[in-house]
Amino acid sequence: MKKKFLTSWLLDILFPRFCIKCKKEGLYICNECSIFTSETQPVCPLCGLASKFGKTHKNCYTPQCLDGLTSIWDYENIIKDALHIIKYQGKFHILEELIERLISIMTKNPESFSKFVTLLTDENTIITFVPIHKSKKRQRGFDQAELLADHIATLGNKKPIKLLERTKQTQSQFELNKKERLNNIKNAFSFIGKENIKKVIIVDDIWTSGATMQECCRVLKENGATKVWGFTLAKVQNVYYPKS
Repeated sequence: MKKKFLTSWLLDILFPRFCIKCKKEGLYICNECSIFTSETQPVCPLCGLASKFGKTHKNCYTPQCLDGLTSIWDYENIIKDALHIIKYQGKFHILEELIERLISIMTKNPESFSKFVTLLTDENTIITFVPIHKSKKRQRGFDQAELLADHIATLGNKKPIKLLERTKQTQSQFELNKKERLNNIKNAFSFIGKENIKKVIIVDDIWTSGATMQECCRVLKENGATKVWGFTLAKVQNVYYPKS
């Protein structure tokens, strides 16, 4: 804890924080500009309709699909800008501030996040992430989902474990329609885990249509997982595709 505090203190001196929106020094999202963040509502990851805790509806459920999804914010305004800066400018310090904010949100709404927190703190749960292709990781020098998974795992007193490898380069899902997204991501991941897996939380930064995470879930369940829950910082609104 002391080492983490000193590291944060040193970074604040060398690289002072300025609000992404108004440029005021102190925080990446200052108190005044926090009004431009919108906490997202829990939905079923299959149909996109409201669902308590983000659990998959019984009539949507299939054996290879996600059991639920937890997201924190709508992917818009200052949150969208923050995630873009992390991904393309490598300013990881922003991620630490977002984690502090999500802890505050979960603390204020314990019932809403109870299913996720229970799974996160279960000693049998493995935390993993949606990996980018190794060529893209070499180009960027990091994998933002892996960094996020490290923070989320710490909340459950765990370390993330890489269970999947992206075996083919894919186009950005944002550019594609439903059919193209499903074809783009099909068979894009292989299982590389050595552990016997049962319960898994899979982490990514943004949920769009869910095609990528659903494909990861399929691979995990084919390799022994009985429960897979998704986690993302942000969720795009109104982009949901029904089961194929």
